[in-house]
Order: sequence, then structure tokens, then C-alpha cells
Amino acid sequence: MINYLKNNIAQNIIPKTMPQSYSLSLNFSTTAVQEINIASLVANSDMKYIQCVYIDNSQNSVSISLEINASKQIITAGALTQGYYSLILPINSGNIVINGTNAATAVMIFLSIPMPPQVWESATPASAPANQEKEGSTDIVIASHMPTQTFISYMAPTDTSVIIVAQNTAYSYYINHIHLEISVGAIAEVGTTTASGMYYLGVYDATDVSGSITSVYTVLQQYISIVDTGLVAVYVADFDMEYYAQDVGNVLFMALYNAAGSAANLNTGYINCLATGGYTALTGIAN
Repeated sequence: MINYLKNNIAQNIIPKTMPQSYSLSLNFSTTAVQEINIASLVANSDMKYIQCVYIDNSQNSVSISLEINASKQIITAGALTQGYYSLILPINSGNIVINGTNAATAVMIFLSIPMPPQVWESATPASAPANQEKEGSTDIVIASHMPTQTFISYMAPTDTSVIIVAQNTAYSYYINHIHLEISVGAIAEVGTTTASGMYYLGVYDATDVSGSITSVYTVLQQYISIVDTGLVAVYVADFDMEYYAQDVGNVLFMALYNAAGSAANLNTGYINCLATGGYTALTGIAN
């Protein structure tokens, strides 16, 4: 048997008045399931239409849900997320049931205007839930709800190496893209007067122990043939990859070498590196 429900709802309506919002700060520590009367919500907020809700669940490692009993719509806001959700909300009738079992606090903001549905993940928490996925005979455990991050580093003219992703004792990192921008001008290697020649820029994964590199894994190497004309030139390179750090506590760094393998710099130039990725709860991933 199928039960049919018919309701008048507001969708994609631009109100003639200024956009309005109504915020609820929710505390689930004493009451895990809370109910809101829609008619009271409309009256208290002084909004003719409620078309969207913003849910901030960034402080919880569990999901929370919002159910509109008249339309049977259920919205589940994932753990450690924030976002906008469209509402199928009958005008002035029914209730909204919010379930925050095992959650602490959350914020919901009801809006009189429509917003494009969009959900994003918040910053990495001190402890994050993990899911496990198998690939061949290797167990890969990747932390859920980890945001994509951009790690930006700058190699100054006299630097020969620089850390891209700093050591994190709780998580390993992962990288899915690296963008390099290399500026050279009237360059000279450290301790020499030679400028033109073959150089290579390496990006490496290493364990940093008291400032010393004890193990190194080469992620990529970009060879650069430089002719010193006295003019400024910019080299740009992009690399897509799927790289996971070998162990928790590793760092990602880049270094510039000459053809002989000795440390070098770009003197009047610089190197910018933008690496996108994030952190994972896995330890001991094989490269």
C-alpha cells in the first residue's frame, strides 16, 4: 500500500522583502532528539517562506539528521561538515524532528531564500573516524571526512631545500597534485659563479628526526635546463598523482640540485610550490 501526501511548499521563490534568517543553537547533551513546530518557527522568525537550511555539524564526529514529518524529507548532515540544504517544507504545518544522538552541539540557520545545495568538510579534528578499504593484499585505512588542503611553500633565492608539508605526529599526509612555479634570473649556484646548466628539482618524502633527514623517498624529480641570459624566466609544471606518506610523522620537502647532485639555489630566483591533498589516519602505507 502506498500512502500519498500532498502539501503546499515554497521552492525557488525570491521574497519581495529582504532575505531573512533564523538561527538555532542546538545542545544535544541533555536532549538528543528535539522537535520544532513549523508554524511556531515561521511565526517566531517572521518569515513567510522557509526554503533552505544551513547546518553546521563541524564539531561532531557523528552525523545529525533533520526530518520533516509532513513531507517525509530526511536530511543527514555528515560528521565534521557544514552546508546548505534545500527544504521540502510545508507552509505552516507539521514538525521538524532533529536527531543529534551522540552529538554535542550544532547550529541550524533557516533561510527565507533558496541557496544552491552545497556541503563541505571542516578542518581536521584531533581524532577522526576512519574507514577501511582493501586494494589487493594491502590494507589501506583512510580517515573519513578529511578536507582537501593546499600546502603552500616558498623557496627563497638562497634556499637549497624547503619543507612543503610539515611533520604531523597524528596523521600521515597524502598528495594528489603538485604545482611548481620556478622563477630564474641572473642565477648562480651556491659558492660558484656558474649559472647556466642542468638542474633538477626534487620533491621527497622523509622522516624528520630532530631536524635531520633519516630516510628519503623520491616522489618526483623535474629536470630543468637553464640558460642564463640575464632576463627573468618562469618555468611552470603541474603533476597529478596519488601519493600517500609512508608513515605518520613524515614531512614532504623539495630541494634543488645541480647535475652533479650538489645542493644549489636560484640566487635571484624563487620556487613556489602548491601541493593539494590532506591528512590520513593510515600508518605504514607502501608506496
